[in-house]
Amino acid sequence: GAALALTQEGIHFRIFSEANLADAVRQVKVLIVPEQALLLDSSIEALRAFTEAGGRLFITGQSGRFDWNGTPRPDDKVERLLGVRLKGTRRAPLHYYQVPPEVRAVRNLPAIPMMVRGPVYDFEAPGAKTLALVLEPRDDPWDENGNWRHYTVTGAMPPKRTPSGAGAVMFPVGKGFVLYAAGNWFATYQRLGNPSVRKMLATFLAELFPEQERMLTVRQPLRVDTTFMRNPKGYLVTLVNSAMQKQSGRFVSAEELAPATNLSISVRVPETVHRLVLLPEGSGLPFKTSAGRVTFTVLNLDIHTAVQIETR
Repeated sequence: GAALALTQEGIHFRIFSEANLADAVRQVKVLIVPEQALLLDSSIEALRAFTEAGGRLFITGQSGRFDWNGTPRPDDKVERLLGVRLKGTRRAPLHYYQVPPEVRAVRNLPAIPMMVRGPVYDFEAPGAKTLALVLEPRDDPWDENGNWRHYTVTGAMPPKRTPSGAGAVMFPVGKGFVLYAAGNWFATYQRLGNPSVRKMLATFLAELFPEQERMLTVRQPLRVDTTFMRNPKGYLVTLVNSAMQKQSGRFVSAEELAPATNLSISVRVPETVHRLVLLPEGSGLPFKTSAGRVTFTVLNLDIHTAVQIETR
């Protein structure tokens, strides 16, 4: 779910495991922990040290709830990771989130509450910036024994009108920041593909890590994948177009691809840029540089193209 959401938003990322987490915290400014319920004690300490030293941590769900053998952790140890004061777990299997008007206006998000599945902590975060409020579902699904009854095929139930508390918050920890979003945001997006959930995840990340600070930003259709890497000549941006179509079997043979046009790309490059070359054509590509960033547009993408950024 995290890989899908980030790819579709044109956000370049790397994937780390707990085995190489120590290397990760030395290489990146932002770490995303997407609903990693089982974490090692050493990972929790590494993530806390990363944040206190100036890193930015985006963490969701009940990350860190269990130790290496599946035993639930005491709340105080989970609180050390999430940075919030836990008050228990809300009882419903799904909840709704509503964005405060001041956040919604800046990010052009819908006013309608968005559904997120999974267990949700009830928590307090004094002094934190609230990015989303949580609304519990109506009481109708609960029977006299306290069991949840599904009222629809997907088990959904409309939300109450009044928020029950904060659902996503951002706050400083040491020299860095933590953004904690209760609920299984990435798993919900992977399962349901709700565009509002993806846009909200992008909003969380933009609050924690503004676009002007990123190495790469891309304006692209959802079907375009972008990769970015160093090479002997400088940097290489690769664009791949794909297609979604009905399939008759296990494998999809793509017969038609709609071209993607006017892809706007901005890359932060510390070196002086000599020229840009469109590959495989080998032709030069116009670009602009400003404040350490090079900006250019790929006018047409059929299946695959790359841009070589040659530096001095």
